[in-house]
Amino acid sequence: MRIFGGIERVERKQPESEYLFTTLKGKPLNSRYIQEMVKRKAKQTEVTKNVHPHTL
Repeated sequence: MRIFGGIERVERKQPESEYLFTTLKGKPLNSRYIQEMVKRKAKQTEVTKNVHPHTL
């Protein structure tokens, strides 16, 4: 299925949802989850700056 003018939806193992980005249970991601995810990924890639979603 094509959405947003050419971005193809990845086949998911989660339940169908009206949201594009969801948890494994099909619930929408909340802002705190995204903040923690960005922080965790920055640490894994050894980024030394203080990063947050708005800096991406």
